[in-house]
Amino acid sequence: MTVQTRKFARAEKLQDVLMLSSFGFWALLLGLGPILIYHSLIS
Repeated sequence: MTVQTRKFARAEKLQDVLMLSSFGFWALLLGLGPILIYHSLIS
């Protein structure tokens, strides 16, 4: 039973990392997107 618990803990940790990286990606995209568009329109 401890082996399954360890597997589930590892899966939960991986899921948390993927969720945080997904939020980070979207925050970066939404933050940099308008800036890059603005710079491309100005130049």
